[in-house]
Amino acid sequence: MVIQDHPKIRDWVLTQGTPTLFLSQDSIREAHRTLKAALPEVGLYYAVKANSTEAILKIWQEQEGYFDLCSLNEVDQVSALGVPPEHCIFTHPIKSPDTLKRVWQFGIRTFVADNPTELKKLLPFGKELQLLIRMAMPNRDALSDLALKFGILDETELLQMFRQAHRGGVRHLGLCFHCGSPAEDPRVMQEALVRSRNLVEKLAQEGIVLKTIDIGGGFPHYEENRSAEIMQYVAQFREALDWFANRGFALLAEPGRYVAGPAMVLATQVIGHAHRGGKPWYYLDDGLYNSLSGQLYEQARYPIGLLNP
Repeated sequence: MVIQDHPKIRDWVLTQGTPTLFLSQDSIREAHRTLKAALPEVGLYYAVKANSTEAILKIWQEQEGYFDLCSLNEVDQVSALGVPPEHCIFTHPIKSPDTLKRVWQFGIRTFVADNPTELKKLLPFGKELQLLIRMAMPNRDALSDLALKFGILDETELLQMFRQAHRGGVRHLGLCFHCGSPAEDPRVMQEALVRSRNLVEKLAQEGIVLKTIDIGGGFPHYEENRSAEIMQYVAQFREALDWFANRGFALLAEPGRYVAGPAMVLATQVIGHAHRGGKPWYYLDDGLYNSLSGQLYEQARYPIGLLNP
């Protein structure tokens, strides 16, 4: 169910029942507007894995039309919408040979690697390949610290990966990272950009020129004052980002939850009530193994409102 404003939720629930997820189209547009205002020099590639609902993809296509993909299903979705492959990047660090072949056949040329095994899969694609090597950026405060699973932390290993790619014939090289989700402390992004600059300068001394910096996603999503909050967030690392922008780097970002998170509203109802251990328990017609799984796996805390107080 796609709606324009929340007052329609009650009317729907009264006639159609619950649970139902509602999508605010205006919220998707507002997310793009505020993030683009804060990061005008950055290409915004919506991370489809955050929410692949077709309505969201269509709205984003109208706004900027760039997509960050991580699976063949996501490739099929954007292809069905007529999104040109040059508007897509494929950022999953680990890919099966079949997946890689099919994504390449679709026309995507930008890929990510974070280990020598993955690099070997990509090198045969030659000079057309646009390769981003992923740097690990630990963030213990993030609900999802992605550095535990992806990326290269050791600088020596990172430099060696770039050298191997360069020797292998890759001529369009870049660096990517992800500061965790959500990365609420902008100092982590600042640190990542400083580390990126150091790598860029060291590689340049060896004649290896990087052309792209992908700052990932993880931007905190705000329920209110979205424009002011994201401006303040970006201001904390603006100088570090400008260093790359002023030198002609292609800058990319992969917003996901910032776009999709505030746009969805779950209408559910209390269907049972009990007392256990001296505390009231309320049972809903949705739960942890359905729409509210984020509370179980990522300790998410969703804002709650009442339709019928």
